[in-house]
Amino acid sequence: RPVDIGSGGRHDVCVPGKIRGHADMAYTLDSDPCGHCLIINNVNLCPSSGLGTRTGSNLDRDKLEHRFRWLRFMVEVKNDLTAKKMVTALMEMAHRNHRALDCFVVVILSHGCQASHLQFPGAVYGTDGCSVSIEKIVNIFNGSGCPSLGGKPKLFFIQACGGEQKDHGFEVACTSSQGRTLDSDSEPDAVPHQEGPRPLNQLDAVSSLPTPSDIL
Repeated sequence: RPVDIGSGGRHDVCVPGKIRGHADMAYTLDSDPCGHCLIINNVNLCPSSGLGTRTGSNLDRDKLEHRFRWLRFMVEVKNDLTAKKMVTALMEMAHRNHRALDCFVVVILSHGCQASHLQFPGAVYGTDGCSVSIEKIVNIFNGSGCPSLGGKPKLFFIQACGGEQKDHGFEVACTSSQGRTLDSDSEPDAVPHQEGPRPLNQLDAVSSLPTPSDIL
């Protein structure tokens, strides 16, 4: 399908022959609408949680809603949910029939923290100060929890500030005429990435290509 390349219009994209020859490595996204997109935006958390108001999150929410509607998704926005209501909203979405659709998206904007996990690190807070693990969120949409999304891409975007682990980044040599080196900042990371081998036939949160799990 035509896509936007940044100029404000839509243009046909030439697909390299190498990719065309590996159709089994690509997802088909032809349905219109493409799928459901659930955006959970937690701005005002209870004072007793010690977590501040997430000023500016509404702007992110509005831009994400606009973008996913443009991408032919049916967008639902839910604001300021407790941890229990977050799980309820996610499970309600998982129980829908997605068979006529090609994709599914979850966006969560909230505070975050570290959490024990098997594969997906981190957790996000509800407005009541209780957290929901990323692992639990992803597993709601596995093959048994949401069979109508089997074999289809499920995308999870988590914007969650918090956690104690620092991302110190790395230096990149600049090849431009200025010859500068980019300095990195130390920022807290709510969901620190852990290196290591991933078992086959299990969820894959960082893959750029389809996997048996279809979880990206």
